[in-house]
Amino acid sequence: MEKFFAGFKKYAFRLELLQEYDVGCEREDFENFKRTGNVSGEDLMDWHLTIENAKIRGAFMSRVHVVKRPFCDYLRYEIEACKYNAVAGERILFLDFEEFDKLDLRIKFDYWLFDDEVVLKMVYDEEGKFLCYEEIRGDLKLYIELKDKLLSASRDFREF
Repeated sequence: MEKFFAGFKKYAFRLELLQEYDVGCEREDFENFKRTGNVSGEDLMDWHLTIENAKIRGAFMSRVHVVKRPFCDYLRYEIEACKYNAVAGERILFLDFEEFDKLDLRIKFDYWLFDDEVVLKMVYDEEGKFLCYEEIRGDLKLYIELKDKLLSASRDFREF
């Protein structure tokens, strides 16, 4: 996936539908958060470099996470971690699941969209562990329209 993050020229957009992800590099920080309520942000340094490199070449990164209330521990952790990502320059938005459902978008999986040119379907196991991605080929108009609808319907994560 590194080639996609290194090569996009305008934007990278992410849709997240899971309520909890099992990301290996986050485990220690997440466990610490559950004990203390604090996020170190150290495991995010590589991600911040990706965001900053995008900014240098005039591109931006955004994501919409569809969330359910009450928030689980992972979403509370993510909100704290997103503060670091936002400072680095990523635009992070949340959308209540009920509002997402009303949009009737009929999408049931996470994906990345790069520059209206590449869609990567993200595949996870039942615990939220990343397994692989599948490049979606053909007409990407649906994913571009989804991105626009999701961005306009969502709110900054700090408002949640």
